[in-house]
Amino acid sequence: MRSALAQSMAAAVFLAGAPALAQPSNRNAIQAATDAFGVTVGIEKIGVYTSDQVRGFSPTTAGNLRIDGLYFDQAGELNRRLVDRSTIRVGLAAQAYPFPAPTGIVDNHLRTPGAKLSISGSAGLADYAGPYFDTDIQIPIMGDKLGLVVGFGRKDDEFPDGSNSDNRTIALLGQFQPRTSLRLRTFWTQIVQRNVETQPLLTVGGQWLPPQLVIRKYLGQDWETNQHTINNSGLLADANLGSGWLIRGGLFRSIVSDTSTYADIFQDVQPNGAADHLIVANPRQGIRSTSGELRLSHAFGDGPVRQIVQAIVRGRDRQTESGGSDQIDAGPTNVRVPDTIAKPTFLFTQPNQDRVHQFTGGIAYEGYWNGIGQIGVGLQKTHYSKSFRSAGKAPVETSDAPLLFYGSVEVQLSQRLALFAGITRGLEETGVAPDNAANRGEPLAAARTRQIDGGISYSLTKGVRLVAAAFDVSKPYFNLDQNNVFTALGTETHLGIEMSLTGPLTPRLNIVAGAVLLDARTSGEAVSLGRIGDRPINSSPLIVRINAEYSLPRFRGLSIDGGIDHDGKRVASGIITIRLPPRTILRVGGRYHFRLGHLNTQVRILVDNVTDRFSWVVTSGGGFRVDVGRRITGYVAVDF
Repeated sequence: MRSALAQSMAAAVFLAGAPALAQPSNRNAIQAATDAFGVTVGIEKIGVYTSDQVRGFSPTTAGNLRIDGLYFDQAGELNRRLVDRSTIRVGLAAQAYPFPAPTGIVDNHLRTPGAKLSISGSAGLADYAGPYFDTDIQIPIMGDKLGLVVGFGRKDDEFPDGSNSDNRTIALLGQFQPRTSLRLRTFWTQIVQRNVETQPLLTVGGQWLPPQLVIRKYLGQDWETNQHTINNSGLLADANLGSGWLIRGGLFRSIVSDTSTYADIFQDVQPNGAADHLIVANPRQGIRSTSGELRLSHAFGDGPVRQIVQAIVRGRDRQTESGGSDQIDAGPTNVRVPDTIAKPTFLFTQPNQDRVHQFTGGIAYEGYWNGIGQIGVGLQKTHYSKSFRSAGKAPVETSDAPLLFYGSVEVQLSQRLALFAGITRGLEETGVAPDNAANRGEPLAAARTRQIDGGISYSLTKGVRLVAAAFDVSKPYFNLDQNNVFTALGTETHLGIEMSLTGPLTPRLNIVAGAVLLDARTSGEAVSLGRIGDRPINSSPLIVRINAEYSLPRFRGLSIDGGIDHDGKRVASGIITIRLPPRTILRVGGRYHFRLGHLNTQVRILVDNVTDRFSWVVTSGGGFRVDVGRRITGYVAVDF
């Protein structure tokens, strides 16, 4: 007889993802959130963390992405035509999640075809009145045994610095489930970004911030347009072998092709806007990655004690082209007054070739005791090798083969109160050098990382939960050295406390509130010698995100919502004498669900950054880009 745990695992594998499409009634991140640590539903994102920032680090850069729990090495982003929702797995949300990662995990859940024909479409205005539309079609071919999801969209992206791009997306996902114990899925997606205007980057010439710029005033050149094509495809298989045995597998291909790219850099910007103008052009480049995972699980035990043993093998082969660029010194200029430069003739050299091979094997154990708690332990052995080839130079090769482990425990003190703790070690990617570095675009070596965390979970009411945790994350610190090369300069340690409060405070008022208190520090020889400060770039001691939605009692289907985003002072230079001031962003919005004949319809309006607060985005190398100003967005979504 199948154990209860085996049945629950099978249900999780084969029924996860329903409903099939993100219907208008489901395009609501506040209602979808189970904690305040980060969730994305459609175009809505809420939480203290994002796919690019978890506990002060980027899980995307680190390579910690999953597709329905399976390892995926992303070269280019998945488009939202394919993904139903994305969840940040960190802290309590990573408990009992096999093989976690120190920088957190972004878990992407695929859409699932259903047994009924349906069409869901939306159209509206995105940031700065950029029009968009999208359509998703669910096509049953053989009832619930064979189905297809087709999605496509078009969007005119408008950015706060005045740049624009034309974005087109398409996604195909097919599912074949001949019996309840076997499911096969395959997908292909493409994002085509045309006429992508280059976003200028500013670096200052002293201990000051750049002068405030006008939102939506473009500083680049008309001919600085980039072209990107992103393709992602995959095959997934899930099989319930009976007697508690499950096998899952995924094989993925991710490709980015850039036909042309530019970097527009304003160097040594002065308080009055004076700067030196540098334009860098890159030849045709690309990233190609093949990755995948095979996982075998065995669940056993009935009644109060349940156990799971899992074994995995993961691998990836990633090839990256970078460099080969040419540049021109456009001379002195002023960032307050856009200048016009005739397009020069660029002479390119042979691009650099970077290749990574990684293979990992692991085993994990999870135990559950009803009313008492749970425990999870795992061990991974990974083999990592990287070769970097530059024209006219001998290849540089690096390798590492660490033994990685993790452990987690959760103790249930009562029906409402639980304690949890965990430790994780990993080998994670560290990204690429920024545009203002001498080695711009060069992929950096992977590095060993560590995380320790622990906290409490307390249910204030049946639906409202409070989570509080402390964490300690340690990784290598990368910054510009005295030769303007972006490289490892020491160790970066993040100590912090994170809090989450989610759920319905009343039958009509729902809240998702989170905060992070962070003490981020750097250490090493560069710090001791005074070349860099003891605080990493872009770190902030305080992050607060509060979102709430209220359903109006006398107007069925009508709700209003609002939010507050607060960031404390952010370090904006390597020697920490420049800090961005604290900022508080307010937003208000509303949505209306109603029936248009027989059609489910939702109208959504949102005003973000209501007070039009100006701020800067700080890049990893200490550069500045214009952050978002006031935005009014809205759409109409309909189910046919």
